[in-house]
Amino acid sequence: MNFENAVSVITGAGSGIGRHLAIQLAERGSNLVITDINGESLSETEALLADKGVKIKAAILDVADREAFLALADEVEREMGPANAIFNNAGVAIESKVGATDRKHFEWIMNINFWGVVNGTEAFFPQINSSDNGCIVNVSSIFGMFSIPTQSAYNATKFAVRGYTESLAMEHRNSPISIHCVHPGGIRTNLVANATVGFAQHDREKAIKAFEKVTPTMPEEAAQIILNGVDKGVRRIIVGKDAKLFDRIVRWMPGTYEKVMAKLFKWK
Repeated sequence: MNFENAVSVITGAGSGIGRHLAIQLAERGSNLVITDINGESLSETEALLADKGVKIKAAILDVADREAFLALADEVEREMGPANAIFNNAGVAIESKVGATDRKHFEWIMNINFWGVVNGTEAFFPQINSSDNGCIVNVSSIFGMFSIPTQSAYNATKFAVRGYTESLAMEHRNSPISIHCVHPGGIRTNLVANATVGFAQHDREKAIKAFEKVTPTMPEEAAQIILNGVDKGVRRIIVGKDAKLFDRIVRWMPGTYEKVMAKLFKWK
């Protein structure tokens, strides 16, 4: 994938991995379409890109809104030309046990984490597929490789992204475009800070500090690993030493990995 003068679309670009993907892609000479549901954080990212010498289109977008995604794809093609790449990065989190998860909250996270990826892929696929220089990068999680307690809904969304993306990659294995599924481990992002469900307000600060202790990879490093994986044509991009460790544990012990994880995470 040659990003020089390409058009790259990034969801969840207001912070974290999405923001640093935007910065690094701009440094590679890619024109950018950056989106986020948070207009303030999106403006901050846009300001960071002002001196990069590339075209920038910033759009407030709810990735769960399929019609809005389709409309954005039309705007991009009219204003900037066909997109060459999409990074479906936007995601949210909740914490809740099976049986205690409100259905509306389950649908909320599924609509963003999974259907948001499908919406982005479907909206921009015709443009990307018409190019001989294109890629689709869908961000799952290491929790798309294995499950943990209190994360059944989140796990379900990330397993779904993995299955969808791997099938898409198989369908287009002989295509000039490349398909990648990304599995980050602990990344120092605003995932817990922005979670709207599952963390009591008085526990939020404690949860954020605990999250930071188990997130060894900074978002700028994660973005670099993702782009290096795209460069090398890696279909399953594992991000972080912790993610690589967990991936190995699951591969070695597919039926009993929860015993090892229970000790690592001190589950009761």
